[in-house]
Amino acid sequence: MFDSLLMLAHALISVFLVILVLLQRSEGGLGGLGGGGAGALMGASSAASGMEKATRVLFALFVLSSLTLSLMASGRGARTSVMESKPTAPVEAPATPAVPDAAK
Repeated sequence: MFDSLLMLAHALISVFLVILVLLQRSEGGLGGLGGGGAGALMGASSAASGMEKATRVLFALFVLSSLTLSLMASGRGARTSVMESKPTAPVEAPATPAVPDAAK
């Protein structure tokens, strides 16, 4: 039950995060890593808008839900390797088809 609710919440967070990122105004490439200009590097501060704050919150929720789902999935089942498993029954070769008689 909790797994399903967490997966639903994760999907909704993902959709809202994508929509919120697409709605934001572009300020240069790579989120300001290279296109901010010299003024941004020299101490010009900008207050984060409401959309930016919401994006940060949704991103944090997305990462937390991703990690939680990953940890929950890793706890399921026995830790076995596919390489260690052996086939239970030998595989038989298929029967050869009958050769039709030559036309007389």
